[in-house]
Amino acid sequence: MTASPNPLPLYLSGSAGRLFVSYIEPSGPPTAAVLCVPPFGEEMNRTRSLMAAQARHFARLGFACLILDLFGTGDSGGDLPDATWETWCDDVTLASEWLQQKSGRPVILWGIRLGSLLAAEVANKQPDKFQRLLFWQPVSSGKSFVTQLLRLRVGALVDRNEPPETTADMRETLATGANVEVSGYLLPGKLTMALDARQMTDFGHWTGKTIDWVECVADESKSLPGASRKAVDALDSKGAKVNVYCAVAPPVWSLHKPANALALITATSQLFDE
Repeated sequence: MTASPNPLPLYLSGSAGRLFVSYIEPSGPPTAAVLCVPPFGEEMNRTRSLMAAQARHFARLGFACLILDLFGTGDSGGDLPDATWETWCDDVTLASEWLQQKSGRPVILWGIRLGSLLAAEVANKQPDKFQRLLFWQPVSSGKSFVTQLLRLRVGALVDRNEPPETTADMRETLATGANVEVSGYLLPGKLTMALDARQMTDFGHWTGKTIDWVECVADESKSLPGASRKAVDALDSKGAKVNVYCAVAPPVWSLHKPANALALITATSQLFDE
């Protein structure tokens, strides 16, 4: 099968406002459906072309693919300070329902970085609906992710010779519901603190789910980092079937310049080319 030459841009009506999605369909009846839950902030911007390229590869396999901009991000309605974690869960659920109705197929949730943690929560809230998940370099600990974000502000304040702040100071500010600016993004207090409390391995409904866990490595001799291995083992112990794959490809979401990640796309496509 060959993919449609261009994705179809659409707007869906979300619980908080309109949601921008790109729909990429196969040339024939879909054999599967994949919903892309994107990464956060600048990581999403850096991954745009890679998401689209993978979606086109999925379409060649006969899959219908939908790429979602969460509320307050990208081309969806609202601004980031308007978003909450609960709204984002609703966004993913609504987009998955639209895709399932459109394709007539059960939906596979494909999460990238923070999108993996969000996809995991949605799948756990509806344990009978989502049986397979695809994670790219997943964020399994919201607390660790928030700490990394806040450290960017710590460094920026030093560079600008402004009064220093610690990550603990910023968490106190966020806990009041106030926004904190990090790398040009206003992090909303409610959203950020909700994320801070999320841990993928705390979710309870994993039995019977298949997770394809894909991480980028520098060369074939590398394996999963310790934190990822610990998370994988914990999910295994909770009844999930976790298939781990390491792709020799650059982590595009963390790079300031475009990079060739064809190996990641090839490895991912091969997982579903059955």
